[in-house]
Amino acid sequence: MKDIYLLLILSLLISYTPFVTKILLQSFTVDEILCMRYLFIQIPLLFYFIYKIFFTKNKLSFLKKINYKHICYVNIMLFTYIVGAGIYYSLLNNMQVSNITPLLSPLIIIFTLMIGYVYFKETLQKNEVMGVFMIIIGIYVIKSTFCKNLFN
Repeated sequence: MKDIYLLLILSLLISYTPFVTKILLQSFTVDEILCMRYLFIQIPLLFYFIYKIFFTKNKLSFLKKINYKHICYVNIMLFTYIVGAGIYYSLLNNMQVSNITPLLSPLIIIFTLMIGYVYFKETLQKNEVMGVFMIIIGIYVIKSTFCKNLFN
């Protein structure tokens, strides 16, 4: 039951974030918001590293496990995050949040299933495949309504 509450809280937080970003885009550019976001992430990380170094036994022992392959994955993750955030903020700057999110969220589900199936050899259940088809139909309905509203 605790997981349900956490999922609901996470959904609320994720739903609220684009609106806050849209407000910030009225005063700042996309690259300025990206810089601020990373700067404000770095400050708590600095405190975390200080805590780990001075107040825990294992210090930063996880750094010993990092190899070249891990560094490549981290760089890919950072690259996709930065490019994705830039595109997302650009979309927020030019469109309404309520038009972006209903299209983006289902597409994330579809691409996650496809990547899991193709690259990570995850199995797909019948209900997942049916869900993808229902999502595609839903995207078509939302998109056709969105296009009609866009051109009227």
